[in-house]
Formats: sequence, C-alpha cells, structure tokens
Amino acid sequence: MKIFLIGTFSIICVLLTSGCKSSKSMKMAKEAIKIGNGGGFAGIEHTITIHEDGMIKSSLGEYKKLKSGVVTQILSNVQVLGLDKLEYNSPGNIYNYVEFVNGSEMKRIAWDPQNKNVPSSLTLFYNNINQIINKSKK
Repeated sequence: MKIFLIGTFSIICVLLTSGCKSSKSMKMAKEAIKIGNGGGFAGIEHTITIHEDGMIKSSLGEYKKLKSGVVTQILSNVQVLGLDKLEYNSPGNIYNYVEFVNGSEMKRIAWDPQNKNVPSSLTLFYNNINQIINKSKK
C-alpha cells in the first residue's frame, strides 16, 4: 500500500509539473504611462498603456512600438509640466485620466473633460499623448 501511494504521488507530481511549460520570463517595465477615459451609463473604462520600452498595450487595437526618443520625451514632459507633483482628482460622470507607474508606485489623475478648471498642462499632455498614440495605430 505504501508503494502504491508513493507511486501515485510521484505520477501526480510529474503530471502537474509537465503541464507547466516554462516560458521566457518577460522583464517587467519599471515605468509606464496609462491614459484613458471612462464612466457614463455603462461605467466602462478604456486604457492605453505606454511602457518604457515603447510598447503600447490596449484592448482597443494594435499599435506600433514607439521609438525610444519619443518615450524619453514623453517621460520628460511629465516632469517639465509638473504632472509628477500635480494633485488633481475631479472626475465627473464621464472622465479622462492619466496614471504614472514607477515600479510599485502609481499616481492617478482624473478629471471631467467638460470642466473648464482642469490644469492646462494636464489637458496639453493628455491631448499630445493621444496624438502620438493615434499616429502609432497599425
């Protein structure tokens, strides 16, 4: 009986580990910028993520990888415009947002696009990123 249990346990272990194919481990990007919008009746949120390596991820479509100079400029714009220090959270029923991810830290800024008091640096950045992303559609 002991041999049967050991044999059964061994077979189960082999089956469980053989089903897990090892894949290349992807290096997680340390920095990313997410932009999107959401709200409304359905409350659906659409997100587009720009990773520090230039890859763009979205459920809305496929995009070409951004050149490193473009990504560097985008990251620089965050600091130049002071968005990394901006504290602003004023979403409406429908809202736009920008998230800055750096390692395990995340900062989110959300606003009502109809609000006239939104900082101009924020709308400038958001519109600029949208133009860059739209030009990168496949």
